[in-house]
Amino acid sequence: MSTYNGAAYLDEQIESLINQKDVEVQILIRDDGSTDDTVAKLRVLKQRYPQQIILCLESNVGVIKSFF
Repeated sequence: MSTYNGAAYLDEQIESLINQKDVEVQILIRDDGSTDDTVAKLRVLKQRYPQQIILCLESNVGVIKSFF
């Protein structure tokens, strides 16, 4: 998943993915240079779910490149 200034939505999105039933969930999150609280929230979520979240904090390349 790619994030950019989406702090307001992260908790709900991640919790929804993590709480899926009968599947193993691993989430690769690439932040595209957020300037809000997104990175701080991602770090908290990574601490909460260290086995399920892989976090890559990067510079801004735009939405299309960020998903690749």
